[in-house]
Amino acid sequence: MRLRALHLPTGRPVWSFQRSRPTARTLHDPRLAGSGLVHLLDEGALLALDQGSGREVWRFAPGPLTQGPLVERGTVYAVSHAPEGREGREGRDGWDTVLALDADTGALRWQRQAARCGGAGCGFELLGLRPQGLYVKVPQGGRRGLLGRSSDPHVAVLDPASGRARRHWDHPPLAGADALLIGDHLVLSRPELTAYGLP
Repeated sequence: MRLRALHLPTGRPVWSFQRSRPTARTLHDPRLAGSGLVHLLDEGALLALDQGSGREVWRFAPGPLTQGPLVERGTVYAVSHAPEGREGREGRDGWDTVLALDADTGALRWQRQAARCGGAGCGFELLGLRPQGLYVKVPQGGRRGLLGRSSDPHVAVLDPASGRARRHWDHPPLAGADALLIGDHLVLSRPELTAYGLP
């Protein structure tokens, strides 16, 4: 599979980049940062490509990535899940880890084991960065989880400089709802489309 860059006015190909064979957890949504780099997820690695040439500038491979990247204010945020137990065993517990990398160099700024969970429902959803912090949707987490005492879905607000939890928000209930950050509101899809002011 190839990622292709086109010249918008003419549609002329500018460059292409050979990607690894996609998997179910690979997101084909490169994000442009102001630095002239294209940041993307390619199987278990985060990559930055030069926007003009397609040349690989840096690569960071933390393990299985569940979502990403979110590029905000010179930082690339991503989430990885590290299962525990025997290889190939389905539904085993593991840790969701939030990562922050320098968008220009790929240097690791911080990584934090954020919650322990198990099964296919694992995987934080990065909602966005606001003045209050980095908002993440936590689909589940056991009692040993670090972002909350409840196993119910909730929103956590992390310090973007360190990854430490600033706030745990479990109202409104998030079970089964898609969530978006729009301006200063959290918008949920269920039971009906509803917007809530951010805490």
